[in-house]
Amino acid sequence: SLAPLLRQHGVRAPDWIVVPGTQRDYAGGAAATAARWPKAKTWSSRAERAGRCSAGRAWEADGVRYAFLHPGAALPDLGTDSACVLEVRSAAGSVLLPGSIGRNVLRRLILQGLARPVDALMLPAAGHRRALETNWLAALQPDIALASVRPHHPRGLPHREVRAALERLNIPLATTAACGAIGLRFRIDRPPQWLFERHRSRRFWYATAECPRQR
Repeated sequence: SLAPLLRQHGVRAPDWIVVPGTQRDYAGGAAATAARWPKAKTWSSRAERAGRCSAGRAWEADGVRYAFLHPGAALPDLGTDSACVLEVRSAAGSVLLPGSIGRNVLRRLILQGLARPVDALMLPAAGHRRALETNWLAALQPDIALASVRPHHPRGLPHREVRAALERLNIPLATTAACGAIGLRFRIDRPPQWLFERHRSRRFWYATAECPRQR
């Protein structure tokens, strides 16, 4: 649930809600969330919603720029490939949130010149094999790749080929299965920090080599 997380960080209500896709993984609880905070602007890949996350839409707030890179306004419904791709940038750091898009969209972003280096990358489709594009990963050069997956995922996500590609490119991987809750902290006066619940609450976790060191 989003509400406890916001309370933990002292946030009374979100300014924006981004629902990247229509699958339950991404849209589960979206209606309840929008009802709880009716003043928050909601963005979605679904055309019937008030705010469609069309490529080219961008805004700035508190020195942070938010920009949707996909889907294009003229594109038809592409299923999971119609997911919102949100790029967040500031002087302190950058994050790319690509939703559930696959290899074809990743290649399209490269051709459009929209594969720019970022500090942190949320793996598309939780690291599914269909979302593996090595040239895209190499263009982004993230300091860390993240994936929200449960332990012992039935599909084995992130896929072993995705893990191998990240290893070849020397990109550390942090998953919620291995690291627990993951936090990113960006400050102007220091490099971005990665914070993992596994390292903060050691008595609740067994040691694992799959969770990288905090930075």
